[in-house]
Amino acid sequence: MNSNWSNYQEFNDLRKKPEFYEAFLFINGFFEGIGVLVKEGMLDIRWIALLIASWTTEYWEKIKEAIIEHKKNTGAKRLLSEYEYLYNKLMNYIEEHPELKT
Repeated sequence: MNSNWSNYQEFNDLRKKPEFYEAFLFINGFFEGIGVLVKEGMLDIRWIALLIASWTTEYWEKIKEAIIEHKKNTGAKRLLSEYEYLYNKLMNYIEEHPELKT
């Protein structure tokens, strides 16, 4: 979350730094896994809304454009698709439950 970039090239350059890339993989793996659990009905989206809504939304909004560009450049169509699903499901849930907006 502390890393900054203003375009895809800067993001791609950061990915070459081992400490950034390891953290990037770890965090994305976490959210991707949570997305699978929600999608498969093993974890209720309400729990995500109550426990980690701001982390989930802030991080996705930070990386979204870079991920879209990376998918275009590499053809990795499913890259973080479960995280994107999680984000969209969470945003819909929060829209239906405005008392949970942060």
